[in-house]
Amino acid sequence: MNQSSEKKVTGLTSTHSEEEWEKRPPTIDIIRPETYKLLSKEAGNKGTSLRKLCNEILEMYLEKEEFLSKYIPKLKKLAFEDNILFVRDSKINKTAEISYNDGLIHCSICKKSLCFHTLYAMSQSDIARLEPGQRKKR
Repeated sequence: MNQSSEKKVTGLTSTHSEEEWEKRPPTIDIIRPETYKLLSKEAGNKGTSLRKLCNEILEMYLEKEEFLSKYIPKLKKLAFEDNILFVRDSKINKTAEISYNDGLIHCSICKKSLCFHTLYAMSQSDIARLEPGQRKKR
């Protein structure tokens, strides 16, 4: 792929030519009907199209990830499993287990609700999946 066949779109590139881009831009499938309904409603509330809203969400996600890797490079989300968000701290060479108990987010390393690990965890979309209580049984 050469540079002339790419189109720059807000920091992202497409492999489609300019002509192809104008005729039929890339699309995505929204798999879950509930997600489609929620996004459509949100787009309507914002007075924008579903397509523009989805692009906005994707761009914000990429910008957030770039920001985190630039300003907090020592932390990285490893996984979400058994109702625990695992955050790797390469500076101390440990993995924090972030859980939700007693109405607060908790860090297994710092034994606190407010630390770098919990703040980082709050920037991850998986944080919404945490449920109060202990680890889930498999």
